[in-house]
Amino acid sequence: MNERAGGGGRRIRGVAVGVVTNISDPQQWGRVKVRLPWLDGTDAAIESHWARVAGWYAGNSRGTMFVPEIGDEVL
Repeated sequence: MNERAGGGGRRIRGVAVGVVTNISDPQQWGRVKVRLPWLDGTDAAIESHWARVAGWYAGNSRGTMFVPEIGDEVL
């Protein structure tokens, strides 16, 4: 995966809480999309770009991956 994270939109510094809305990553890299209801103070469907999922055990050609389920709260 050589694609760099980023985007032209608003940047969020620090930890942000979201709720998983989509786990069907078209690249099958285990990424997720999340809803950020706190961004505008409502439960509106403000959805992120595809976001990577951090893992606790990973390295070159090894590791584990646990993709959260839709509705899970994530950081």
